[in-house]
Amino acid sequence: MTNIKDIARLANVSVSTVSRVMNQHPHVSDSVRKDVLKIAEKMNYVANENAVKLSRGKSGMIGVIIPYNNNSCYDELIQAILKETKERGYQVLLLPTYFEKKAEEYYCSLLSKKVVDGMIITSKISDDAFIEKLAKNGEIISTEKLKTNEVTAIFPDRKKAYSDVFSYLKNQNYSSIVFTINREVEESTSSREKVLSYTEIFGEARKNQQYFSQLNSYQGGYELAQKLFKQQLVPDAIFSNGDEVAAGIIGGAAELGYHYKNDFEIIGEGNLSYSKLLNFSSIDFHQGEIGKAAVQQLLSESKPMHQIKLATFINRRI
Repeated sequence: MTNIKDIARLANVSVSTVSRVMNQHPHVSDSVRKDVLKIAEKMNYVANENAVKLSRGKSGMIGVIIPYNNNSCYDELIQAILKETKERGYQVLLLPTYFEKKAEEYYCSLLSKKVVDGMIITSKISDDAFIEKLAKNGEIISTEKLKTNEVTAIFPDRKKAYSDVFSYLKNQNYSSIVFTINREVEESTSSREKVLSYTEIFGEARKNQQYFSQLNSYQGGYELAQKLFKQQLVPDAIFSNGDEVAAGIIGGAAELGYHYKNDFEIIGEGNLSYSKLLNFSSIDFHQGEIGKAAVQQLLSESKPMHQIKLATFINRRI
């Protein structure tokens, strides 16, 4: 098997020069680089990729922590991250945690082990103190709002978007409003902000009355609709925590003879194909812009900062 010593001998250069060529170091003359690469190609030399990465001190890999690998609400964000990293010559390691703390902590340890050059955390269960400590081992970007200023966070202004939706519903003179969240208020910043937004506009929000938790799929929305509408508990409006959940609510209600355009209004989150196809209102969090900005910030190695992106309420009832 050909090694760099063989190439160095035939090219009449040192082993270190061949190594610099293979590692794409700039301080090699064009003529020497051309000769070395020509000989390497002729001898069918294949560089040891792990050795190359080790010599550079970089893995060429970015870790992306996501709660699920099959949830449509993360599709736009992940696609933007994949596209931007590819254009910059990096690879992506997707790390689904399913909000299991041990899995999340293990994946985060990959940063200190130098398996990845940086980490993008789309959603987490660990507290900010853990993330702040982790950031001492390498670059981290959160696409969720953080309390700490020691870690960069690029995230949508969910609080304003939620307030916009609830204000709209109040202006419609709706008195019976149900909304849904995924994780419990104690676990999730976005859940807390949604409950707080409702409280500021309508008053107390009680679990299993004004809001329902643990919904993250079409099936979850379907089952909630079946539960409510079988009891003839028909709200004026339902504000779901995702377009996929909203579609499930629409499907479950329709089976029982209730239709969202006539019997109740529904609003989703994500502005995904579900809301566009079924023509219901939604919030666009512009996750594609956030994903691209997260990669750019991660690879720039700039100082930590918080960047709030505008979220847009897409009102399709107008």
